[in-house]
Amino acid sequence: MKEEDRTLEQLEELAELRQRIAELEKSEAERKLSENKLRESQEKLRTVADFTYDWEYWIGAEANFVYVSPSCERITGYRSDEFERNPGLLQAITHPDDRERFANHLDGESEPEGALYLDFRIINRKGEARWIAHICQPAYGSDGRYLGRRASNSDITERKLAEAALRVSEERCRRITEAITDYIFSVRVENGRPVQTTHGPACETVTGYTADEFNADPFLWIRMVPEEDQDTVKEQAANVLSGKHPQPIEHRIIRKEGRICWVSNSLVPYYDVNGQLTSYDGVIRDITERKRSEEALRESEERYRQLVETMNEGLALADENYLFTYVNERLCEMLGYSRDEMIGRTIVEFVHEDHKDLMHEQMARRRRGEAQRYEVVWRAKNGRTIHTLISPKGFYNAQGHLTGSLGVVTDITHRKQAEDALRRAHDELELRVEERTAELLEANQHLVREIEERTRAEGALRESEAKYRLLIGNLPSIVYRGYRDWSVDFMDEKIEILTGYKLEDFDSRKKKWSEIILDEDFATAREAIVRALKTDRSFIREYRIRTANGGILWIQDRGHIVCDQEGQIDYVSGVFFDVTERKRLQSALVQKEKLNTLGAIAAEVAHQIRNPLVAIGGFALRLQQRFPNLHECDVILQESKRLEEILSRVRNYLKPVEIRPQECSVNTVIAECVDLLSPETERREVLYQLDLDPGLPVVYLDPDILSQIFINLILNAFEAMDRGGILAIKTSESDRELFVEFRNQAAVEKFRDPELLFMPFDEGGESIGLPFCYRQLKDMDGLLSFSQEKDYMILTASLPKTGRPRTEKGESRDEQH
Repeated sequence: MKEEDRTLEQLEELAELRQRIAELEKSEAERKLSENKLRESQEKLRTVADFTYDWEYWIGAEANFVYVSPSCERITGYRSDEFERNPGLLQAITHPDDRERFANHLDGESEPEGALYLDFRIINRKGEARWIAHICQPAYGSDGRYLGRRASNSDITERKLAEAALRVSEERCRRITEAITDYIFSVRVENGRPVQTTHGPACETVTGYTADEFNADPFLWIRMVPEEDQDTVKEQAANVLSGKHPQPIEHRIIRKEGRICWVSNSLVPYYDVNGQLTSYDGVIRDITERKRSEEALRESEERYRQLVETMNEGLALADENYLFTYVNERLCEMLGYSRDEMIGRTIVEFVHEDHKDLMHEQMARRRRGEAQRYEVVWRAKNGRTIHTLISPKGFYNAQGHLTGSLGVVTDITHRKQAEDALRRAHDELELRVEERTAELLEANQHLVREIEERTRAEGALRESEAKYRLLIGNLPSIVYRGYRDWSVDFMDEKIEILTGYKLEDFDSRKKKWSEIILDEDFATAREAIVRALKTDRSFIREYRIRTANGGILWIQDRGHIVCDQEGQIDYVSGVFFDVTERKRLQSALVQKEKLNTLGAIAAEVAHQIRNPLVAIGGFALRLQQRFPNLHECDVILQESKRLEEILSRVRNYLKPVEIRPQECSVNTVIAECVDLLSPETERREVLYQLDLDPGLPVVYLDPDILSQIFINLILNAFEAMDRGGILAIKTSESDRELFVEFRNQAAVEKFRDPELLFMPFDEGGESIGLPFCYRQLKDMDGLLSFSQEKDYMILTASLPKTGRPRTEKGESRDEQH
C-alpha cells in the first residue's frame, strides 16, 4: 500500500515537472523572440547611425565618447575607435588658431541648455586644414537624467573656399570699379542746338554729382567749370555745333565737395545721311594725377636746371655726333663763348690743337661703352689755355648704340700751374743735388755713421711712437659734431657715461650742449669760438659742465670750425676729454705747496719769536714784583701768555702724529663714525644719504686717525648747515685712490675764503679742525680738497689704495732711503 502511494506521488511530481518544463520552454521561446526583435532594432539604429554622411558622435556625462560614427574617418582620417580610446583627440586636431574658441564652446556644452553652433577648422591626418560646421544639443533619458550631448559635424571646406573666392572676386570688382575714372555723356542736337544731355552713371565718380542731379539741372555742367576755363569749354562745343572737327581739351572742374580736379574732354560727333549733326558723345577722363605728376616734373626740372646753372663745374650735353646740345653758364664762363656760339658745334672745335687726337680717342671709347675720367686742354675764345678734368657718361639705346653723352668739366688750371711750379722746383732741386753729389761722396763715411745713429734714434722714436699711440688709443675721448645753435651729434655712447644724459637726448635736439655748461663758464667757452674764427679756426677750451645727477665735471674741448662759402659757421668737429681729475690734482698740488711753504714759515717764525717772548715774560714778571700796582705789567704778561698759546698751536700743528697703519675698510670706519655721532645728528635734525661703494678694497691706513678725520668733517658739515638738512657721504675709487665725498647744503655767505680753509689758524678751536685733517691726510699720502656749488659745499678726502707703513717720525720707509 505504501509502495502504491509512493508511486502515485512520484507520478504527480513528474506531471508537475513536465508542466514546469513546458512553461520554461515557452518562456525561453518568448525571450529569444524578444532578443531577436531587440537585435533587429539595434541593427537598424546602428545602420542608420553608422551610414550617416556627416560625422556623428555622442559625448557622455563624463566627457567620454559614447559613440562616434565611422564617417569621422572620411573627414578627419582617424577611426572611431581612436576617438573612443582618446577623448582629447578632437581638441588635439583642432586648428591652433581655433583651439581657444573651440575650448570655450566645449565649456558651453557642459551646460545643457539647447543647441549650440560653431564653425571651426581641424587638421586631418594628412596635415590638411578642413572646415567643420558643428551643431550639438543635450541628450536626456526617459527618466529626465542628463546623458551628455549629441553632436553632428559636417565638412564645409568646399563651401568656405567658395565663399573666400567670392570675396576675392567681389573685392577685385570693387577695385576695378573704383579705378574707373572715365564716363560718357551724350548730347542730342536739333536744328544745330543742343536740346538734351544725358550723363552716364560713372559721372558721380568723376564729378561727385549723380546723373539725376545733372538731369535735374541742365546748366550744372558749365557752372562747375571754373570761370577761367569756361571759354575753352564753350569754344569746343561751338566748334562741334558748327561742323568743325572738335579737338580734345583739358580743363578744370569743381567737384561737388568743392575739390578742384583736372579732366580731359573729348567729343565725337554723329551726322545723318544729309550730313546734319544729330548728336555728339563726350568722354570725360579724370587726369588730376597726371597733372600733378606733370607739375612735379616741371618743379623737378626747374630744380635740376637751377642746380646745373649754379654748379661750380661746367656741364655739357652732346648728341651721337658730339655736337653740343646744351652747355651750362659755368662752361661758357670757362671758355669765354656764349651759349649760342657753342650749341650746334662739335666739341673738337673748342679743344686745344695738341689735344684734338685725344678727344677723338675718347669719343671712340664712348661709342664702345667705355667711360673714365680724363684730362684735356681747351682753347678759350681769348686764346688762353684751360686745363680741365672731364667726367663723362654715355647714353645708349636698346641696341647699345650711342645716342648722346654728358660731361662734367672741372677747371684744374690752377692745379696744373701749381704742378708745373712744383715740377720746375723739383728739376732745380735735382740740379742742386747733382752739384752736391761730389761733396756728399766725400762725407760718405761720416753720413754712414750718422745714418747708423739716426737708425738707432728712429728705432727709439718708433718705440716711443708706439707707446704714444697705445697711450692715445686708451685715452677717454668723445668725438662730436656741433652746430651754431649749440646742438651736437655724438658718435660715441660714452657720452652717457660722461654726462648721464642719453645719446638720443642730444641727437633728437632735446638737450643742447650749452644747457649743461655752467653759467659762469659759458662766456669763456663762447669766447674761444670767437678767437678761433679770427685765427686758424682751431681751438682748445676748458670749462665745466653739470651732469644729469648734479655733479660738476671739467671738460677739455679740442676742435676745428668748418665754415661755408659766406664765412658762416657750418659745423664744428672735435673731441671732448674729461679733465676733472687733472684739475683736481692741479688744485691739490697748489694747496700742498702752499701748506709746505706755510709750515716752513710757521716753524721758523715760532722758533724766532719764542726766545724774545721768554725774555719779555721774565722781565715783565720782575717789574710786577717791583711795582705790584703797575697795570702795564699785567697787560704784558697776559699778551705774552696769549702768544705762547698761539705758538703752542703752531707747534702742535707741525708736530708729527704717530701713525699705526693696518688693514681697514673705509666703509666700515664711516659707518662707525655715523653711529657714534647719532645723538648729535638727532639733536641737529640732520639726515644722512649714504652711497658707499660695496666693491671698495681694504686699505693699509690708521683707522683711528681716519675716524678722527671723518668725525671732524661730519661736524664741520653740521656747522655749515642751518638747523636740519641732508649730508650726503659717497665713496668711490680710481686706479690708485679711494675717494670719500662729504656734500652738504651751505649758504654762500657762510663760506670763508677757500684759500684759507686749510690754514693752521682756523678759528673755532674745540675740534681737530680742517687744517689738522688736511695735515693728517697728507701724512698718509692722501689729500683733502674743497669745492663749492650753488648752495652746496663739498669736501673730498683722497686716500691711497696701497698705504705705506710709517716710522715714528712720520716718514715712510721709502723716504728714508
